[in-house]
Amino acid sequence: MLKKKTVKASPKKILRKRHLTAKAKITQNLGNGFRRDVYQTFTIFPGDYVRIDLPVGPNRRVITGGWSITDDVEVYATDYYPSTPRRWTIFLHNQGSISTTVTTYLISKRRFS
Repeated sequence: MLKKKTVKASPKKILRKRHLTAKAKITQNLGNGFRRDVYQTFTIFPGDYVRIDLPVGPNRRVITGGWSITDDVEVYATDYYPSTPRRWTIFLHNQGSISTTVTTYLISKRRFS
């Protein structure tokens, strides 16, 4: 028979959580109805968990999304997916000890009726 063990969690540092809806800054036509949107940059601070929503226009559908950082910092995508046909969602976590700037990208395709 196994005994249940009670483990007390050690106090954890309170982490900040943010939710951002990005706005496209640069739009690049890739041909055949495909487009790349580059969104406004933002800063992710040490310990931050950030949800970023990347929306596209009404006649477009998301294909994939991505992100990059400016410094060599331990920032990880904990999840990313198309949250609606017109929105890509990315969750990032900065495990590093310094802030860094994040740029997000989205590839979408024009919807034909």
